[in-house]
Amino acid sequence: MRRWCQWEWHNGLVANPQVYTAPAGDADGPHRGLLQGVDLRPIFIMGFPRSGTTILYHLLCESGCFNFLTAFQVVNRNRLLDLHLHPEKEQRAKEELAGWFEHVGLNDRGYDAVPVGPDYPEEYGYALDYLGIQKRVTAGNIDGFLDLLRKTQFMGKPANPLLLKNPWDANNFLEIRRLIPHARFVFIHRGPVAVVSSQFKMFSSMIRVRSDYDMLLEEQYRALYQRPAMLAAARILYSESLPFLYWRVFRNVARTCDYMTNNSVALQGNAIHVTYPQLCAQPVETIRKIFNFLGVESEWVPKRDAIQTRNAPLHPVVERKREEIQRRTKRYCEMFGV
Repeated sequence: MRRWCQWEWHNGLVANPQVYTAPAGDADGPHRGLLQGVDLRPIFIMGFPRSGTTILYHLLCESGCFNFLTAFQVVNRNRLLDLHLHPEKEQRAKEELAGWFEHVGLNDRGYDAVPVGPDYPEEYGYALDYLGIQKRVTAGNIDGFLDLLRKTQFMGKPANPLLLKNPWDANNFLEIRRLIPHARFVFIHRGPVAVVSSQFKMFSSMIRVRSDYDMLLEEQYRALYQRPAMLAAARILYSESLPFLYWRVFRNVARTCDYMTNNSVALQGNAIHVTYPQLCAQPVETIRKIFNFLGVESEWVPKRDAIQTRNAPLHPVVERKREEIQRRTKRYCEMFGV
């Protein structure tokens, strides 16, 4: 604990050991000239939250064929170039963040078994400037987003394309394509009933029990837990005994189903579609299919012969609404085979 307090004192970390924040300010300003001419070929994994995007993202990152964003980079996004150019400072910053993970006993996200750590792949949504609750790419934050992508590509292997994930952009891919014309997309689809149930459980858990990992990454979530009255109100509003959380999740999933069904054809040859059941049952074949689409030449295959499918029971609220969800998302299920 004493060593942790020294880190807080010397590096401006907040006094509360449950929260880690990097030093404020933009330390990368003097170094941005290094980003001129950086070749961006971003690949976006697209899918609902809780549809298998994280499993697919981690698998592809394990291949060594892609550059990707890490939790360390998200937290330190305003000083990445400065750290990269000063290896001793970068190593010290990584040790500090790793020490914080160890200090709070953080090995996974809390609401699932996905492992976390400074060097694990992370969603770019946490690094976006955004309004409201949707962490989405927009014309208003595209400049800062592209700046982060160029930094990540600059620090990675020049021959590797940049792989990205943010499930909140699942119904925003046309805007991403407009803002980043060379983007390509890998879609993963999962049955909406399972998605609604999994999202319902996740959001309910995050409101009931604080997630230290989301406290690290997400300013709005951190602010919620720093305001007791607002937190108490959220716990009442989103309680499982009231319909508000279910309807919010169901509405967002249904609207995203419609968006994908109506607009995915517009991507033409710049997108590939796989399903979560396919990935779990045939990971080698599915990864090979994605590699072929992206033009990636690699003999790498997943370590496991098969990925265990999540067969958690549906939440009772979702079980009662199963037919309603199936009826509302029928076109999506038929189009993408889930």
